[in-house]
Amino acid sequence: MKAHRAETASQSGADDPTALSDADRKLLALRAKIVASGRPLLDWDEVEREVAERRGGVADAIGRA
Repeated sequence: MKAHRAETASQSGADDPTALSDADRKLLALRAKIVASGRPLLDWDEVEREVAERRGGVADAIGRA
């Protein structure tokens, strides 16, 4: 379940621009911009941690798990 969306998107037709939604295209453009900047992409655990921090802290999220 923790498969990266970008990996599955590339396997399910991301090479075919007509198979992508507007949101998919925006996310892929944002990803390309981040990659071009040299900033490392977050892995799934890092994304979950950042979301938890923005919603009130990692300790809160861990306590609920």
